Amino acid sequence: MQIRQNSAITIRAHVQRASALAHELTLKVVMDGTIASDLEGYRPGVKALQELEVSSPLITYHVEEVKGIARELGLTVADAPSMAYLLTRFPYNTSITHEMLGRVRQGGNGLPSLGIAQVRVQDHEGIARIEIERENHSRLIEHVATVSEKFIKLGFSYVTLDLQWFRSGSMDRNVV
Repeated sequence: MQIRQNSAITIRAHVQRASALAHELTLKVVMDGTIASDLEGYRPGVKALQELEVSSPLITYHVEEVKGIARELGLTVADAPSMAYLLTRFPYNTSITHEMLGRVRQGGNGLPSLGIAQVRVQDHEGIARIEIERENHSRLIEHVATVSEKFIKLGFSYVTLDLQWFRSGSMDRNVV
């Protein structure tokens, strides 16, 4: 069981393992993929990365610039949708189980088959809050019975569509 407020502790543990492996392989630097937008909002993990002296070579770039560079290099991930760390799908101070993580992951997995690529499922104590891009709302509404049934089978009590649509950092609204 993990607690989301300690995401900096989780990141710190991952970085320490990566640093130990880098030392073992005689590598001089540990790098990550932090970009400019990661500095917006409440991001305790970014502070941990800086404290552990992780190099962030993309820190001055925004997501579209990074995707442009990836396209120029012919990387297949250039047009892949952004994927947030699963712990960000829960309110802060929430005790999170592996089952809860699986439920959130599975909840968003079926929606791309409906033509909805950008999906984020947030879990508010058993209430699924689905974030999609506004232009895809009619696709979701068209399949509302199937989507709702799927989420109920996954263990959610209620299924909601966020009318503020897909956006980064939506769980950070009430963080001081």
